[in-house]
Amino acid sequence: MEQNGLITKKITKTSIIKIEEISKRKTFLRGLISIYVISSFCLNKNLKLDKSKRFDALNYD
Repeated sequence: MEQNGLITKKITKTSIIKIEEISKRKTFLRGLISIYVISSFCLNKNLKLDKSKRFDALNYD
């Protein structure tokens, strides 16, 4: 009986950690998407910037 309790505790801990990781990834992806949208909007608004600068900004590591 004690072993089963420990196993369920481990499972719940791992599932909570997985849920936290997924939520972090979602917020991270949302942040990246919002940054990309804002930057592309700003780049489209500033017609002074040429296309090479746009691609450099997008391919930045």
